[in-house]
Parts: sequence; structure tokens; C-alpha cells
Amino acid sequence: MNILFISSLYPLVNDPDNIDFTRALHQTVKYWHQQQGVQVQVVRPVYLYPRELIFGEKRKIGSYKKSPRKKIFSLDNVSIIVYPVFKIPKIAYFYYPLYRFLDRYLKSIGFEPDIVVAHYDKSLHIGHQYSRRRNLPLVSGLHITPDLMVDDPKTFTLRCGKILAAAAAIACRSNYIYNKIAAWFPQYREKSFIAYSGIDENLVDKPGNAIQRMKAWKNNGTLSIITVSSLIERKKIDANLKALAKLKDRIDWTYTIIGDGELRPALETLAAGLGIRDRVHFKGVMPRHQVIQLLEQSHIFLLVSYLETFGLVYLEAMACGNIVIGSRGEGIDGVIQHEKNGFLSPAGEVESLTAVLEKIIFQLPGNRLENILVNAHHTIKQYTDKNAAQNYLDRLNQIVRRG
Repeated sequence: MNILFISSLYPLVNDPDNIDFTRALHQTVKYWHQQQGVQVQVVRPVYLYPRELIFGEKRKIGSYKKSPRKKIFSLDNVSIIVYPVFKIPKIAYFYYPLYRFLDRYLKSIGFEPDIVVAHYDKSLHIGHQYSRRRNLPLVSGLHITPDLMVDDPKTFTLRCGKILAAAAAIACRSNYIYNKIAAWFPQYREKSFIAYSGIDENLVDKPGNAIQRMKAWKNNGTLSIITVSSLIERKKIDANLKALAKLKDRIDWTYTIIGDGELRPALETLAAGLGIRDRVHFKGVMPRHQVIQLLEQSHIFLLVSYLETFGLVYLEAMACGNIVIGSRGEGIDGVIQHEKNGFLSPAGEVESLTAVLEKIIFQLPGNRLENILVNAHHTIKQYTDKNAAQNYLDRLNQIVRRG
């Protein structure tokens, strides 16, 4: 099976510590490409504006500088075409001149696609255009941001209605997206499926390690809480600080925030105003291996943001033995089951988050917390990158066999 994979989310650099790119899709594609009888060609659109060409500007993305010419390179033996897509002046559309180029290039390397898989926003339009012209089955991969950012089925239909109608299947990146599509478009329920991402199975900690860490916290009273996130509005880090401030005189805790963003100065000011600045440690951006080390030392992972597609960091925190508090009604809801393998709280609601923290810290007995950690361990073993990629590949095989 030959898969043409199109997405502007695809990484342009082979650097797991680079926060500019998510490697989730690459991990899936790399696994596909390693399977016998499967070949994958990736198309990575880069969107350019006329001003960049007129004035010769080049904006850096990782180690790649935007230019009006295509680039072809390999990442973990996966061939990637980086191709410019230009905005049409004075209107809000981009011009997708990929059909003829892709035909010429793919013929020159002897690659004949059996299926087109397109993920994320404008890449869906490119995949739809190419698959329609070549009469190939299309799989449309949906993410919350920006695919479903506007919670309005009419607006979404104007943007993507024709694409979903033409798609052989709709790959929803979370249970939340699947439920949203099923509610808006019940006629597409049968061809929709959940395409989770996964984590490296080597990260999965033994449940006994997490239980020992939890018991150590209970014995000495020092609670370590951690968040790994961009410091932007929708991550609602301010709600975390306000909830923790309500507990400052009741328990000894520290809060580590890994990540950076435009709100960092305001959050540091907020922490000082709440009287908890000495307990909150802003670490900034850190290499991934150091992030994992800190996750392996903490007790509670806290991130109640909104507009989350899925969030591999939740899975990594669970794998590293943390009690995870995620967002109710967002991408991780469904993987995390409240009070079974973690906890859920509405994004940005301080009182609800405070209540969840109080329940974990003061109300639930140790054996209940142990059960939650063990259940989290059982859950995370299902969400390895290999399992996720194989489940997705099985679905593609079914579509190709149907013709």
C-alpha cells in the first residue's frame, strides 16, 4: 500500500527537543513506513504571503527557511516534500498548485498512491483536491485547533463540508472530536473513527514506582505539582495558580511550570500577588529528556486547558507515574476517566479545580490513590505509539481493500 500523507503539522527538523514541531504524526508515519508492503510519501505545505516574495523576506521555521522553491529531504527514512503554498492577494484563500507538480514528481520516483491521508486545516483542502482529481480514497484527519475552533456546525460546514462528504473516512484525533462530528453530522458516524496518538512504550513506568512516590509524599507532606505547557491564554495556567493559592496554608507544595509564552510575565506577577511566588518555579523551555526526568519526580500533573486536540503530555505524565488532572469535555476526556485513572475539571474554573485538588490531597485514602495510579498504568499501556499507528494503519488497509 502506498500512502500519500499531507499535513502542515509535519516536523521539519529531527529534533525531539524542538517545541516548534509536534512529532506525533511523524511517529505514526514512521511506523507505517517500516511495515512490509507499505510506502509513505509526505507532503509538508508551507504557507507563504506575497509580501515575503516581493521583498525577499525569509522567515525561519526550525532549521528551514521559507522560500518559493520546493525542498525534498528525508526524516528517519521517510521522504518529505516541503512545498510552498501561496496566499492569493486581497482574499482569504490560498492557491494550491500541487496537483500537476505531485503527478510529475511521484511519477518520476515511481510512487503511485493508493490512498491520500490529509491532516489539519488547509492540508485537508490540498488532500481533497488531489484525491478528487486522481479518484483516490481520502482520509481527513481532524484536530480541534483550528479545525473545530469555532463551535458552530454551519461555519464548519462552509469550511469543510464538501471535504467530509467526499472523504472515505474521517480520522478524529480525540474522543471529543469524534463525538462532535457524530453530533453535527450523524450521517458520517460510520465512516468516522478515533485516531489517537501514542507515546514511546519505553516511557511507561512500573506502577510500583508511582505508588512509592505517592507514599513518600503522604509521609513527609511535600507535594510536587507540575505543568508542561505553552504559557498562552487557552492553557489557563492562571486558574492553576489561583486554585493552589487557596491551599497555600494547608499543605506544603511546590509547583513547577515547564514552558514559555507571552503570558509568562503576567503569570509571574499573578503568583507574586497571590503570595505563592516562592513556591512556583518557572523553568521555561527545557530539553525533552529533562522534562521526563521532572515528570518522574512529581506527584500531580495539572493542565486544565481548552481547545486541546488530545495532548500527548497527559499520556507522558500518566506514564511517568503522575496523578493527572485534565480538562473535562476536551481531547483527553475519555482517556482519563474521572476518579478511575485520573481526574477531570472544567477548563479555567478555579472553584472546581480547587475541589479536585482538595479531594486528592485531603479526602481520598491512600489505597484509592494507589488504585488510580494502577488504573492509569493499565490505560497507558494501550496508548503506545506502535498501538496507535497500527490501529490507524489497519483502518487504511480496510479502506484500500474496499476500493
